[in-house]
Amino acid sequence: MRKTNRSNALLVELMIVVIFFMLASTVLLRVFTESRNQGQRAGAINEALVAAQNTADRLYAAEDGANGAIKALKEMGFQADAASGWFLENEEYRLTVYLNTEDRDAGLMQQATVTAYQGDLALFSLPVARYEEAQP
Repeated sequence: MRKTNRSNALLVELMIVVIFFMLASTVLLRVFTESRNQGQRAGAINEALVAAQNTADRLYAAEDGANGAIKALKEMGFQADAASGWFLENEEYRLTVYLNTEDRDAGLMQQATVTAYQGDLALFSLPVARYEEAQP
């Protein structure tokens, strides 16, 4: 009789150890999956930042005023939208650009805002401003 009680106790202990390792592996699997997802999101944000910085640099360097900025946007693959802005869709993010030109006494102030979105969440905005003196 004693032998069966010891066997049952050993079996119960083994079952507890197996359950413990199953729970630990479940928790670790969730942690690793979440860290992988966060890494993918960080990679997408990094790609969006690089694309937005490149767009801002191209807009700043564009010659010929607003026409040059529009030409640069078209070359980069942006499309015009109904709200007088420009957008570029990617699998992981969306860039939007809004252009604004103001006549000043001494010249022309060109402003643009480059905004990156992931889904409906705005990640960041980069302002771009360029001043061109008036031609005498």
